[in-house]
Amino acid sequence: MLKISMVCEVCVLPLAIILVLLPPQPTLSNSISRPGCPDRCGNLPIPFPFGVGSDCSLDPSFIISCDNLANSPKAYLTGFPTERPPELIEIKEFQVRINLAYLVWSCYTQTGIDWLDGGFIVNYDISEGQYTFSDGNRVIAIGCDDAVAFNGKASGRNFSGGCTAVCDSNNGSAAICPDGSDANELGSGCCQTPIPKGTTRVTLILTDLHKTWGRDRKLFNCSYAFLGEKGDIDRRLTQLNDSKSLRGESKNWYGNYTPRVVLDWRIGGESCSRAQQSRSTYVCADNSECVDFGSDADGYNCRCLQGFQGNPYLSPGCQDIDECSNHTLNPCDSNSICTNTRGSVNCTCRKGYHGDGLSNGKGCTREPPSEMIIKLLIGKISSSPYLDF
Repeated sequence: MLKISMVCEVCVLPLAIILVLLPPQPTLSNSISRPGCPDRCGNLPIPFPFGVGSDCSLDPSFIISCDNLANSPKAYLTGFPTERPPELIEIKEFQVRINLAYLVWSCYTQTGIDWLDGGFIVNYDISEGQYTFSDGNRVIAIGCDDAVAFNGKASGRNFSGGCTAVCDSNNGSAAICPDGSDANELGSGCCQTPIPKGTTRVTLILTDLHKTWGRDRKLFNCSYAFLGEKGDIDRRLTQLNDSKSLRGESKNWYGNYTPRVVLDWRIGGESCSRAQQSRSTYVCADNSECVDFGSDADGYNCRCLQGFQGNPYLSPGCQDIDECSNHTLNPCDSNSICTNTRGSVNCTCRKGYHGDGLSNGKGCTREPPSEMIIKLLIGKISSSPYLDF
């Protein structure tokens, strides 16, 4: 027994030394937020660089406040450069969706926000911070015999445009905005026109045209113009007769009528090539790539390399996807062997099959009998005493 004990001690000692000398393995993490920070507000996931509070976000532009007092918790984009933080609806890889309550309005017997050259005006300015208005938004007008003109700045260049909302009758049908083209289009009681990617400022001017066109009266009392996501229109024209049906008691949109707006977001104010020169401020983690925000705008985003997943802004970086253990992602044919590799996968046909091993490729088909096997079979059959030639 003593000898056995001595042998075990001799075996275990080198093994312990080896384990001590081995470099520590990185800890895999599925967390989307900074350690110790909430990863959601209600049902809304909050991935870093966004965070609830200044200690949990990358910089002030990505600070989120979470109102847990309501029956359904709501997130607000505190870092957005407006007087009142907008409600945050969704965070995507390079975009966020918010409810932006600002609009320009006029009613036949009331005054809107401001008076300017016979029209009413509202200004959206987000020049400060890490956001721009996406080209998925539209300048939208709802009303009858009303025009909205706009001008703004995108990627350092000025732009302008406009559209006119007209009605054929005063029935209670819904305001219909065309949704099949990027060109200016007329609908029924609604019009919309696109804005360019990279927009940081846009000013809307609403003008009543019923007198200009020689009409005795407006079909509906009120008109509205605003910035909103393409296709986000759900208004009844009869609501235009009640100045408070859409606005409530404030100058802004009321409750569920608030349109959604899409924002593009970015990190910093440098391109990828410049940001990568400073490792102390460059935020893309391991196994990720840097994506320039745009050719005309500074800043960048991070994205996991193909075959990896996780949060590209957090250490230890993006993690390899094991496609072999995921039925949805496994690309291998049922007659092949799947071998996971770093960022990819190999599919090798089983013995007795040939092909590329891919289910969406040539797959794996059974190999025909070899020439030697065929000759042996022929020889055995021909030498059989039961055959009569």
